[in-house]
Amino acid sequence: MNVNRNVVKDLLVVYLAGEASADTRAIVEDWLEKDRDLARQVELARRNGLPPVSPPEPTSEKRALDRTRRGLRMRMVLLSGRGYSVPQIVAPKSTK
Repeated sequence: MNVNRNVVKDLLVVYLAGEASADTRAIVEDWLEKDRDLARQVELARRNGLPPVSPPEPTSEKRALDRTRRGLRMRMVLLSGRGYSVPQIVAPKSTK
């Protein structure tokens, strides 16, 4: 694999978050030994910490999934009150 400065910079986010694999840490640390400028930037980022990241806004697909789940839960509650169970509805027993 051809590792260059841009590849290492892409890996820095995972590295600084402490979520890098042992192989990724080795690649980044090896590169930082050779690249003093990038090593200084990493040290500065460590001192300042990573900025907080807010969770992304839910997409329309996520909202639709949530509505479907709520509907299914409601259906389960309503059907369980009538003496039905989910296995009976999904796969009724054959009467042979």
